[in-house]
Amino acid sequence: MLIVVLTSVCPRSSCTFFYAFTEQIQQTEQEIDRRLDKLLDILRDEGYPDVQAFMSIYREAKAVVEQ
Repeated sequence: MLIVVLTSVCPRSSCTFFYAFTEQIQQTEQEIDRRLDKLLDILRDEGYPDVQAFMSIYREAKAVVEQ
């Protein structure tokens, strides 16, 4: 993600808020990445080689249940 700030038009208080907000976005993105990695580990621990394999079996099971 690329964020550009023109500091000449950004009042100091707004810039401080912007940088704090940017930091929060970066932390949230890192948390999402960490959780996605954890989900992949859970799938592998359950015997699925990847998400596509899990989703294929899930869709088949869902179709059976819906019938």
